[in-house]
Amino acid sequence: MTTDLSIEMAPRRRPRAPGRVTFWRALTADGGALLGAGIVCLFILVGMFAPRLSPYDPLASHLPNSLQKPSLRHPLGFDEFGRDILSRVMHGSRISLLIALGATGSACILGVSIGLAAGYRGSWVENVALRLTDVMLAFPGILMALAIIAVLGRGTGNVMVAIGIYFTPFYVRLVRGLVLSVKERDYVEAARGVGATDLRILYRHIVPNILGPVIVQTTLNIGAAILITSSLSFLGLGVQPPTPEWGVMLANGRTYLRVAPHVATFPGLAIMLVVLGFNLLGDGLRDALDPTLRGQRGT
Repeated sequence: MTTDLSIEMAPRRRPRAPGRVTFWRALTADGGALLGAGIVCLFILVGMFAPRLSPYDPLASHLPNSLQKPSLRHPLGFDEFGRDILSRVMHGSRISLLIALGATGSACILGVSIGLAAGYRGSWVENVALRLTDVMLAFPGILMALAIIAVLGRGTGNVMVAIGIYFTPFYVRLVRGLVLSVKERDYVEAARGVGATDLRILYRHIVPNILGPVIVQTTLNIGAAILITSSLSFLGLGVQPPTPEWGVMLANGRTYLRVAPHVATFPGLAIMLVVLGFNLLGDGLRDALDPTLRGQRGT
C-alpha cells in the first residue's frame, strides 16, 4: 500500500514537445552546424572579453618591431607601426560583431514590422511597402551602402545605419510572403472567429509560425554584414584608423603583402572564419527548422 501511494504521489515529468526534440536532434546531428556554432561562440567570447584576453594594448606602437614576423611572444607578429596583430585581431572581433549584430538586429525589427503590416493588412500598406522595397533592391548592396555613407558621413554608427537600411527590404519581402501563407490557416480563422483582435492574432498565432525563416535569414545576414563592414572600412568609408577593425587592418596591410604578408593574412583569415561560421550555422538552422529537410536527412 505504501509503495502504491508513493508511486501515485511521485511528481510526473512533463513530456517534451516532439518538435523541440526533433529540432535539437537534427541540429546536433549536423556536424557543419556544430562547427559553425563553435566558431561563432569563440569569436563572440573573444569579442566580449577582448580587453582581458588580449596580451597587449592594440593601439600601443613599438616602431623598432614594425613588420616583424610571428614569434612565440607575438604569435601573429607586428604591423607596420609595431602594434601586436593578435591583440588587434581580438579587439577587431569586438567591433565587427558589434556593428554586424546592431545593423542586422535593427533591420530585422524594422523589416519584420513592415512585413507584418504589409502581409496582414494588404491594400495601400502593402503597395507602398512593396514599391519602396523594389526601389531599394534595384541597387547593388555595396553601392547602396556607399551612397548612404556618402550622405551620412564616415564612422562606426553610420556604417551600422547603412547596413541596417540595406538589409531591411529583404526582411520585408520574406515576412510578407510568410504572413500571406499563414494568415489563411484554420487556426488563424478560428481565432478571428472568436473575436481575437488583429494584434493578438499577429503576435500569438502568426509571429511564432514565421520565426524559423526569420532566424535563419538573420544568421546569414550577420555574416554578410561583417563582409560589408570590412569592405567599407577597406575603402576608407567605414571604421577609421587607428581603430582595430579587420577591414582597416587589411587596407593597411595590402601595401606590405610582399615583404610582410602576415599583416594582411591574419585579419583576412578572421573575416573568413567568422563568416564561414555564421553561414554554416545558418544552413544548419535552416535544415533543422524545415521538417521536409529533416526527413531527407533521416532525423
